[in-house]
Amino acid sequence: MRVLHISDIHMDFDYTPGTEAQKGVKAGKWGEYSSCDTPVWTLENMFQHLSKNEKESTGPVEDVCMNNSRGFPPPFVRGDKSVKWLYTALAKSWTHWLPLDTVQNISRGGFYTVAVRPGLRIVSVNTNYCNAFNWWLLLNTTDPANELQWLISVLQESENIGEKVHIIGHIPPGHDACLKAWSWNYYDIINRATVQQQIKPQ
Repeated sequence: MRVLHISDIHMDFDYTPGTEAQKGVKAGKWGEYSSCDTPVWTLENMFQHLSKNEKESTGPVEDVCMNNSRGFPPPFVRGDKSVKWLYTALAKSWTHWLPLDTVQNISRGGFYTVAVRPGLRIVSVNTNYCNAFNWWLLLNTTDPANELQWLISVLQESENIGEKVHIIGHIPPGHDACLKAWSWNYYDIINRATVQQQIKPQ
């Protein structure tokens, strides 16, 4: 199985080639990795290349722009500060390639799980709930969306039927950008699953 997982694109609509990216370094046409986000035309070129050359692709190319730092209130935040509208829109747009049983968790908190073939399950965790720059997490730093409790249930069910699990996310737990309390809880869960040979360490 081949998987192309593209994340953290950070598209820059104002990117201008030739401007000073940092002292003594000019921004090139296709991008400048040291201090700039990605130009729109670089991403367009990449997706054009993929659509022409990766004919075996069965998954979607999703255009999702998300502010992944300070703007992700947990589900318990209601009213005009809630981002339920975003997760509801994602759940709706992803139903053409994800099973309907993923809709509830995507709509509630932007995380889901799917069995991709017999014996293998993918779990997508929303690590904006550990983002150290997400000031909403001052209200609850341990498991603000009950996502980790959900992860325990998913891993237990997979263990019961002998499934292996591949976990994907954005911010690496244990990194400075991920809250320590969330990381500790996450690794307690993962270490147990690794002992059970359910998750292979990389």
